[in-house]
Amino acid sequence: MNISVDTIDAVANWFGLLLGIVVAILGWVQWRNREDFRVHLTTSMLTMLLGIVIALLSVVLHYTGTRIQARSDAEIGRLQMQSTTLSDQLNHIRTPRTLSEDQKQILRESLPLVPKGPVIVTYLSVATDAEKYSKQIGQVLEEAGFSVTSSNHLWLQLAFDGVYVCVRSQGTVPAHSAGIQNAFKAAGIMMKVFYNEIFLDKLGAPDNGIVVVVSNKAIDRD
Repeated sequence: MNISVDTIDAVANWFGLLLGIVVAILGWVQWRNREDFRVHLTTSMLTMLLGIVIALLSVVLHYTGTRIQARSDAEIGRLQMQSTTLSDQLNHIRTPRTLSEDQKQILRESLPLVPKGPVIVTYLSVATDAEKYSKQIGQVLEEAGFSVTSSNHLWLQLAFDGVYVCVRSQGTVPAHSAGIQNAFKAAGIMMKVFYNEIFLDKLGAPDNGIVVVVSNKAIDRD
């Protein structure tokens, strides 16, 4: 027979409360039946006080224990939630990114409608899934009629997470940039746009070219 710690604690608290009440009653009975006023008054009063103290102590301990238990349960719940979040993030990081067949189908339907222009696809070298993922993206762009160049530039660090588009400046955004972003958004892949002329020059991009960058996995941060 298994008895929980909470059950034992509750029984102990109620036993203490009952004991205090019994002792207080015994003290009251002694006082009622006193023969020697001086002796029995002192004894009965001490007995009643002892009973009252025991009863109050049991109540205080029970109340304190309940509050501590509630706080402990809340803290355990919070830690379990954090653990679950960290576990989900770890699984997210470990799972390689890939274009699903449904995503490919959506891109095959929407990308041919986008104005065409040169695209360079590059990736973060230290991200384990980035090279394969970038090749999938480059392939679907090429199939849609874009002039795609795959860059093997060694990137050990990139400024941003996720998949994004880089153009020269805000005032010279090629027409096919927004079209590509919208097509991938329809497929569930968000591509932000950033402006960095030096970055494009480093990859030898033409003036009307854009760079699709596959960086490390983006993790949501609250």
